[in-house]
Amino acid sequence: MPQAVEDEKRKKQIDWKKIVSIVSILISLGILFYFCISKNGLLALLGQLRRFKAAWVVLAVSCMFGDLFLDACLIYLFTKDTNPGYRFRFALKVCLAGHFYSAITPFQSGGQPMQIYLMSRQRIDPG
Repeated sequence: MPQAVEDEKRKKQIDWKKIVSIVSILISLGILFYFCISKNGLLALLGQLRRFKAAWVVLAVSCMFGDLFLDACLIYLFTKDTNPGYRFRFALKVCLAGHFYSAITPFQSGGQPMQIYLMSRQRIDPG
């Protein structure tokens, strides 16, 4: 079959991946819009902001940054013995990527494999 005929057939075929992506985005935007206009939605949350105690918010954010820092320190300390040129910023990058992929995958199953992948890209032996 000539290349031009195959290209024309591909153009006529429905790209299901794009359709699923568009439908997913529209559903997400619909849920977000509903949350913004519902009775106990965004306006109610914004109304409650003045009742938040700043000390608790600062403590919570500090704990989050402390967790990230300690996780990066662990990665750095375990890695610098075998690779003396390893920098703390590399460990922080691996730590942040691990937390991100843990947050977006079901059952937080994607963080450690991504950390292994990133460290292998940084020439750290995964074995």
